[in-house]
Amino acid sequence: MQTDKTLQKLADQTFILQLNVPPDQVAKEYQQLLISIQKTFKSKGFRQGKVPLNIVRQNVSSADTIQELISRLVPQLYAKKVKQYNLKPIIQPQIKFNNPPVKIDKEWQIEITGCQLPQLSLKNSYVSQLKKINLTKPKDQLNQILDTLIKNSQVKLPPILIQADLQKQLSSLIDQTRQAGLTIDQYFQSQKTNLEEYKKHLSSQIKKQWAINLALDQIAKKEKIEVNPDDIKKATPKDSSAPINPQALHHFVLQQKVIDFLKKL
Repeated sequence: MQTDKTLQKLADQTFILQLNVPPDQVAKEYQQLLISIQKTFKSKGFRQGKVPLNIVRQNVSSADTIQELISRLVPQLYAKKVKQYNLKPIIQPQIKFNNPPVKIDKEWQIEITGCQLPQLSLKNSYVSQLKKINLTKPKDQLNQILDTLIKNSQVKLPPILIQADLQKQLSSLIDQTRQAGLTIDQYFQSQKTNLEEYKKHLSSQIKKQWAINLALDQIAKKEKIEVNPDDIKKATPKDSSAPINPQALHHFVLQQKVIDFLKKL
């Protein structure tokens, strides 16, 4: 674990930033925000953009203005610290104010929690174990390859990463059930489970998937397996109208090439 006054880094690649924003900096940013609002502000007796700042201040919602100030200032501070400490976040951070309520005339004490890519340790024994796989069914062979990688992998995933993936998949499930005309409770009843059991199962699947992805990426680097333009061209759907994420397609093709390599061991 590495620490200093601002940054705390944990072994699982979680990082925690402690930021103290003095009142004068908050006030300066607030003034700039009011000037920005002033440009389009309308008030009786004044031309648009010419309303005095004191009138603008009196007529805007304090809660909304503070929320807008947070959305402007905190990302700037976060980006600055990410660059300063050479961090490589892989998810949106969690932001917490340690001295609520948030006000314009007081110091902001902000805690930002994020994570970098987890570090995986892959035992070399996976090679000898994979060589023993000799099944005729491609699906069974693939399942055994992935199971072998999981069994030979050691990785500690940041809780914030698991939670982020869990929330993303739960949100997707809610959207799907809504489109099917079901509530989430009705869906769980039809599956004879409940929210807590489903989250437990999903968390387990998330951990396995991360182990697989990290292991495949590590093998790709070790074996110098790369993706060329022809690989991308072959994998690109010819008749798909849906937008394609180039980065996701590249990663999918790379992993497929690694799996093909492992099948030939």
